Amino acid sequence: MSSREIHVVVVGISTAGIGVARKVAALATNGFPNLRVTIIDKNAYTYHSIGAPRGIVDKEFGRSLFFRLDTLLTEFEASAKPKHRFIQALLTNVNKETIELSTGETLEFDYLVLATGAENTFPGNVNARTLEDGRAKLARLYENVQAADNVLVIGGGA
Repeated sequence: MSSREIHVVVVGISTAGIGVARKVAALATNGFPNLRVTIIDKNAYTYHSIGAPRGIVDKEFGRSLFFRLDTLLTEFEASAKPKHRFIQALLTNVNKETIELSTGETLEFDYLVLATGAENTFPGNVNARTLEDGRAKLARLYENVQAADNVLVIGGGA
């Protein structure tokens, strides 16, 4: 068990970033009470793109593909005063022990995880800054598919 505060910053909250952030935050309730995690992403949500094809034809399933990031680490809080944090911003600069964000904020870290991943095109990736905008964008595609006389699928994946 460590007695000093340990700050882990995870930039990019998609598949890899979620996994790392949740595993590290879980340590705060299991032997590392002085550990805190800050997650940073340009969007307020994450979108599970693996379900995109079904989400296009099943409106409710499509809505379930979006997850808010501000509550991602809530279950790992050990007290009423939260120590884990979500910041919606872009990373603008990385230094030896600090990062700078598009909000103008500078954060110190002990460990930095860059999990920015790759960008895919719509509908495999829904590029919108808010959860509501992302869901609305997918809903418009759903409505277009429902109104179409024909749909052509090119490539079905592996």
